[in-house]
Amino acid sequence: LEDKIPNIFIKWPNDVLAGVKKIGGILLENTFSGERIRRSIIGIGVNINQVDFPVLYPEATSLLLESGRLTNRDKILEEISQNIEYWLEQLDLENFGIIDREYFGRLYGFGEWRIYEANNQRFEARIVGVKEDGPIILENRKGEKNAYAFKEIIQKLV
Repeated sequence: LEDKIPNIFIKWPNDVLAGVKKIGGILLENTFSGERIRRSIIGIGVNINQVDFPVLYPEATSLLLESGRLTNRDKILEEISQNIEYWLEQLDLENFGIIDREYFGRLYGFGEWRIYEANNQRFEARIVGVKEDGPIILENRKGEKNAYAFKEIIQKLV
């Protein structure tokens, strides 16, 4: 997608952003055998040529709205499929450094001071990592690090 529109980010845990607007999402379900992943099911949704969004989603956008051009859905599917194959190859080759660099380079707010909310408390922190099992690791201004699971934390978009 980055060749069509600039500033594509991942907002932890599963949103895909164009700038600060949601353009898609990723859902992942793993089946384990002991500590190893036996099977993964991945669902990917991308707003392609949509121009109208329900009032409930003012932060939503599409490839059409961001690029100003209609996009062929089959080409997007092919592009996404090729990217998945590439990243699966990197995983098979255990190129974890390459995977981490790309992920953290695209992670919205990584290393930047942002406003978060947890337990009805607002605070400033920055993302310093993501644990292997999914929780995000935030560091506050005092240098304290805490991990938060999905739905335990809200990141405010700026």
